[in-house]
Amino acid sequence: MLADRMHCSLSECQQRVSYREFRTHIAWYQLQLNHPSRSDYYVMQLTDRVDNVLNTKPRTIDLNKYQIKFDVGDFKPKRLTDSMLKMAKSMWRSRLGLKKPNKS
Repeated sequence: MLADRMHCSLSECQQRVSYREFRTHIAWYQLQLNHPSRSDYYVMQLTDRVDNVLNTKPRTIDLNKYQIKFDVGDFKPKRLTDSMLKMAKSMWRSRLGLKKPNKS
């Protein structure tokens, strides 16, 4: 999904995007699932028009009838704890070949 949006292969995306950026994207995507975009409204309106043509009793447009609801549960983005943050910093320091900062 993210690789598709970035127009690159999955392996390229894994090299370009950090884990934190990936989690942020997933959190944003899950929060946006039940908020239709402009194209979603066009598709819902088209579906209603086709339904009206096929129905014997035409009615007013009700777009909510055709909106697909996604169950994302009680999604809350994961918060970094102090220990997780320290571990991530030490991993980056070791990868970059940096020494632990001196506390003065």
